[in-house]
Parts: sequence; C-alpha cells; structure tokens
Amino acid sequence: MKIIKCNITNTTDLKGGIMKVVIEKEELVKATQIAQTGISTKSTLPHLNSFFLEARDKEILISATDLEIAVKCTVPCNVKKKGKVTVIGKKFAEIVKELPGEEVAIEEIEENRILIKSGTDVFRLSGIPVEDFPEIPEFDEKKGMKVEKEKFQNMLIKTHFSSSTDESRYVLCGVYCVFEKGKLKVVATDGRRLSYIYEETNKSNKGNVIIPNKTVNTLLKLLNFSKGEELLFGITENMVAFKFDSILLTSRIIDGSFPNYEQVIPKSQECSVTCNVQELLKATRRVSLMTTERSRAVKYDFKKNTLLIYAQTEGIGEGVTEIPVNYENKEIEIAFNPQFIIDTLRHIDTDEVEIMFTNSLNPVTFKPKGKDNYLNIIMPMRV
Repeated sequence: MKIIKCNITNTTDLKGGIMKVVIEKEELVKATQIAQTGISTKSTLPHLNSFFLEARDKEILISATDLEIAVKCTVPCNVKKKGKVTVIGKKFAEIVKELPGEEVAIEEIEENRILIKSGTDVFRLSGIPVEDFPEIPEFDEKKGMKVEKEKFQNMLIKTHFSSSTDESRYVLCGVYCVFEKGKLKVVATDGRRLSYIYEETNKSNKGNVIIPNKTVNTLLKLLNFSKGEELLFGITENMVAFKFDSILLTSRIIDGSFPNYEQVIPKSQECSVTCNVQELLKATRRVSLMTTERSRAVKYDFKKNTLLIYAQTEGIGEGVTEIPVNYENKEIEIAFNPQFIIDTLRHIDTDEVEIMFTNSLNPVTFKPKGKDNYLNIIMPMRV
C-alpha cells in the first residue's frame, strides 16, 4: 500500500489548520466502510454517530463506537500536521465515497470543524468536541491468542444461526467460544437446536467467552475486508477483542454462564440415516410451503431406504414427497420445524448428511458425512 505524497494545495482558505492529512481516496473509502460498522444505528446521540480521526506518524486512525462495540482502523497517509478531530460519521463516509479525485485532503480549520477537498470539490463538515467522544478500551496485543482467520470465520458461520434472539434468555443471545485442551470450540443454541464445531489450536490458548450476536455479525462483516491469514483473539473480564490487518474490534461480552452443552449432545443413538444434502434441502423447502407460522411442523417418515416428507395444514392443504436414503432400521416418524432443517443443511458442505436418532422425542443429530468436528442437534416437535 503506497503512501500518497501531498500534491493538493490550498486545502484551506481559513486561518487555523491543526490536523492536516492527505489520503488515497480508495483506502479512505474502505476505512470509512469499516468504521461505520461501529456507529450506532438506533441512537441519535452525536457522539455515538461520529468518527474520531487521529492523525499520527504516517497514518490516520479512524474510530467509532456505540458503547457496545468499538471499531478502529488505520490508514497510511501523508500527515502534514498531527491532531485529533471528530466528524459526523455517516455524512463523512457519504462525502468521501463520491469525491472525484484520487486523493483526499482533510484539515481541521476551526474547533469542531474540518475541510475536505478532492479535485475541485470542497466540503466543510462539523463535529463534536474531541473530549465528548467516548473512551475506547485498549487491547494488549501481547495477550491475544493467534487463531487461523478463515477457520474461525467458518466456525462462526456454521454455528451463529442457532443462537437465540430472545433477550429474556440473554446468555443464549450469542456464540460461546472456549479454548481448552488444544481445541477451540464454538457453540450456539436457542434451547431448541444447537450447533457445535471445534478445530485444533495452540495448546497454550485458554479462556472462554460468550460473544453477543451483534458482535458476531459485525466481526463477520469486518473479516470480509481482511487479507491476512491470522487474527488475534483477546479475552478479558468484561471485553473481547479481535485484531487483524489494520482493524481492531472490541466488544462487551455477555456476562453469564453458558448452559452445559455437552449434556445435550447424545453419546450414542440407535438409528442412522444417510442421504444427499441437496435432495433433502430442496424437498424440505417444497413441503414447508404447506406450513404456516401457527402450524410449522413437517413430518419425516423414515422407512427402509426411503424418507417420506409431508405437511398438512387445516384450511390450506397438504404436500408430500419422498427421497432415497440409506436406512435399514425400524420405521419411525419424527416432526421438525422445517426452518431448523433448512438452516442446518445450508451450513453442511459435504454431499451427504448423516442423521442419527433413537426415537421421535429425543434430540436428533445432523452432521456432515465423514466429518466428526461439526454437528447440529435439533429437538423434534410434539404434534
């Protein structure tokens, strides 16, 4: 990434000029997209809708926070004068995106006011006093645990969909991560289904944390900007932090005890079915069209080498289909919420899925055929 030399002149026609930088527009646009993930989408308080800009040696730091999460990113630039200012975050990002030049000059022209210039465009934008911007917690990178970025991203994607959105069960409104015995385990549950995955990690990595749903969503967005292979994962008493490339995400954690998920995972199950993931997914989608919010059950009738899938809703009608499966055990009928089946199958990346159960009431396990580090548990419906 090159550092742009300043070739924009007359960046201000007013006296003052405390902070003054010139930045490559493409990099600044990217940085504002990153920082915007930290801005509050609900609050009208100006300090929660602002960017904090700090010009330092050869770079500018852009920060944003909504008091639950905070995002920081650095951009190489030509720093003419060091300093700190705030700007209206969304408006600043919109202006920067539409500027015509390849470079952007930013200068503080008076207290709580900056000038933005690119090409023939000139904008003046107001902010709030620097001292009113919330203090963002620091992260000691020496205490961060190294994790393979792509693996961790995949683990979050494969589990997060099972977390709860019911705020009355706040400890379930997030993803549980635990480092133990050389493994990183990631778990999510809403009480009716559970997703679990593990990967090998450094044996020195230790700790556990419940990461809020909002933080997980933000992290997944930010990881799309990353080109590196590793991230630093930090856990403190009341904060979790993720550092990768030039981006730092810090967040409050969910304070509470995550349920003993290991008790939910069946140790053994009597019956095992193997079938094609896409065939089961498409068949479930079709039959689920005959369900409603009040009547969500789809019944799965497991017979010898055949799975019959059907749903019936009073006042609407019924639908039925069947697919081939590999099954040689007793005939059994199990009712499921079809959306749970659809969500699960969408996150299985093998051609076949293995379904294991004992009866129509106990938990049912879905896992990729040939892979033992990832599974989903779904509770049957009582109909």
